[in-house]
Amino acid sequence: MSPTTVKRLQEPRLVRTQVVERFDEAGFTKQIYGSLNSKYESVDLSGNSMALQVSDGRLQLQVESAEVFTVLTTILTLNTGSQDLASTGIRLMGEIDPLPATSSKVYSTFMVFVSEESDESHAYAVIKESQLHLPKPRLGIGVVRGSLFSVLESKDDGERFSKHYFISPLTSRDSAKRLNETIEDMGYIAVCSAQLSKLLSDSNNLFSALKPGEVEISERTESYLWGLIQPEPVKLETLESWIGYIMEREASLSAMISTMRGNLIQAEFIVSRIEAVFRRMNERSFSDESTCLDGEVMEYRRVPKLYEDFIVRSEALKSRLGVVMDSVRTYLSIQQQKFTLEEQKASKEQLVRLVGLQETFHKVEIFVLAVYMTEMARIIFEVVAEHEALLFTAFFIPVALVLAWAVSRVLHRE
Repeated sequence: MSPTTVKRLQEPRLVRTQVVERFDEAGFTKQIYGSLNSKYESVDLSGNSMALQVSDGRLQLQVESAEVFTVLTTILTLNTGSQDLASTGIRLMGEIDPLPATSSKVYSTFMVFVSEESDESHAYAVIKESQLHLPKPRLGIGVVRGSLFSVLESKDDGERFSKHYFISPLTSRDSAKRLNETIEDMGYIAVCSAQLSKLLSDSNNLFSALKPGEVEISERTESYLWGLIQPEPVKLETLESWIGYIMEREASLSAMISTMRGNLIQAEFIVSRIEAVFRRMNERSFSDESTCLDGEVMEYRRVPKLYEDFIVRSEALKSRLGVVMDSVRTYLSIQQQKFTLEEQKASKEQLVRLVGLQETFHKVEIFVLAVYMTEMARIIFEVVAEHEALLFTAFFIPVALVLAWAVSRVLHRE
């Protein structure tokens, strides 16, 4: 990107850089021109540049492409004095903002107040006066390339990519060139800020899902752990549903962590580019005032920390799920061991019953054999000695029992 340069240092001006989603330059310029033309007369259009006269000064607009964005640079040159730069400039920039008509998403907005003052004390007074017109002023002043440089406002997280800066050259030597260099650097940082803004916007769904996910997983895993230590055994179907939930959440967290690791690397790279520009600007301290660019770097470094925090918290959730999964595995192992012991105990009891049954069968077998032998002997005795057959049979019963026992032993030994 090559922002439109400032040509007339003696007049106070306001340079606004708005970085929006990517559009065709010609089509986007046509939309901007149509929005301005509906409000003002004599809007000059030349390629992707526009110019118009307003009551308090002159407006120049330039549409350009940078990275994956479209950049609208607006330069408002005021006819009034520098003491009205902030109040008049902010009012006019608010009135002359064609972007709402394009319905484009704005990723970053940088406004740079430029005023050449007669001395340092006057420039300092203009800076403090400018802060009075901002809702969240932050005083920080340094010297950058021979100019007083100040960050005028500290925004909330939701507006961290909307910036207000002030530049006032302190010397005329090479002031135009050095001032343009600083403004170009701010335009470059605006594009880098838009990259961070887009990255955060794309990650917003994951950020917003983390807190409810933490609550849900904590409640679920706590109920699972309590269920495992209850006296009543957990049903197999219940354990299967627990394991299914844990595996699903682990897979989801792994995908989220992988995505956020990639975003973290990208965020760190963008921040490193911004830091390199701030280092190149080589800010020096002014009087007893605190410098401002170190604070800007710290604010930008907060973006990668958001991803680091997300990853750490997600890893903790994943670890908690792993602990619960291990507990379920341990529970299943204990239950399996208990089931095995019960099976062994049941088998032993069954074996004892079988042995007892077998002994009973042997006794019955001996009794049957004895009865059979006694009956055979009675038949023989009736043939041999009919009258004494009953007596002989009675005396043969013990003999039959002994013979039956002996036969049973021989048969079972074989």
